[in-house]
Amino acid sequence: MTHRHHAATIVLSAVSLAFAGAALSQQTDFSKVEIKTTKIADDFYTLEGQGGTISVLTGPDGVLLVDGQFAPLTEKLAAAVKAVSDQPIRYLVNTHVHGDHTGGNENFAKLGALIFSRDQLRERLAHPNPGADGRPGTPAPPKALPVVTYDNEITIHLNGEDVKLIPIRVAHTDGDTLIRFPKHDILAVGDYIRTVGYPRVDLTNGGSMNGLLAAFEQTIQLAGPATKIIPGHGPNTDRKGVAAQRDLVLAVAAKIRPMVEKGNTVEEVIASKPTAEFDASVPNAAQTSEQLVRWLYAEIKARFSGNWKLDNTFNGRVSAVHCTLVQSGDALTGSCKPDLPGMEAAKLTGTVSGTKAKWGYDLVFNGKPARVDYEVELAADGTMAGNLLRNGSASPIKGTRLP
Repeated sequence: MTHRHHAATIVLSAVSLAFAGAALSQQTDFSKVEIKTTKIADDFYTLEGQGGTISVLTGPDGVLLVDGQFAPLTEKLAAAVKAVSDQPIRYLVNTHVHGDHTGGNENFAKLGALIFSRDQLRERLAHPNPGADGRPGTPAPPKALPVVTYDNEITIHLNGEDVKLIPIRVAHTDGDTLIRFPKHDILAVGDYIRTVGYPRVDLTNGGSMNGLLAAFEQTIQLAGPATKIIPGHGPNTDRKGVAAQRDLVLAVAAKIRPMVEKGNTVEEVIASKPTAEFDASVPNAAQTSEQLVRWLYAEIKARFSGNWKLDNTFNGRVSAVHCTLVQSGDALTGSCKPDLPGMEAAKLTGTVSGTKAKWGYDLVFNGKPARVDYEVELAADGTMAGNLLRNGSASPIKGTRLP
């Protein structure tokens, strides 16, 4: 194995796909689910049951799976694999964190599979977001956690194939992976590409529109004219299909953006039917168009760039900081100036993940150097809230946008 490693809410009920996956798992009678096996090549198959499509590479070195669907289906999935290979399942690669792709992790680990994922995916399994009701999320069992993690491309050499695990930054989630099988001319991409329903971004798990568009471009560049692209859900596609999804997202976003800037509510934007020209050509459009509009609306509205007044209470005293934030993709720059006599503006740097941001700066306070860090989240009303961290102490802050 070759490993190259370098240093590396708005509460949206319609977008919180992790909750949706959990709800689907609870509602499904898995005893009635049948596994469909499709042969792509003599040593390559896909499995469809309930949840994300699984890719299967077989051969004398053992079996590699891409994703594992829900836990109650492991026995059926393992039987489907056994029907096409007499070798053990050695490796399981998670494309992203959602339960319809990672739910089988623990079971497959017990069968002997070594699990691979992005660093971010493992962290989210170990420390999941709170549920829709605000209760703490349930951490994945230790056996379900990936054993090998990465944040730059790695290669698994197996069955004569050089399987490339390629990080996809902040697209569907912040822990996506594209799995490339170059000798088979196949890309397995998980849910950042889907051919049933409209594209989806999970903002609560770090996804972003710009990251999704970048993922589309990266996939188009990696794909040749005959490359088979296996999406997380729906029939296989090709680079023309991915380009069409990119153009669709850009077109719908272009319709939504001026309405957001005019102050229209999300309900008003939905009522304007910005997806109407695409609905006839998108399978399950009626069930997924509102979700697309909601996450695009939230993404466009959830912009950190601008002038902000941040009020915080520290040691019983209320003070204010004026910050000018400049967001470029997932990076933040700008400056902050405490509203205190003699204080100079300090340059800041930080990062954005969906509706959340972190930034910090160094300054001199009462003749002593100090470090100030912020962790905030945008709210539905356009304000931000979070904590200011200073010299090991945290205090709550509330931010309002200035003209």
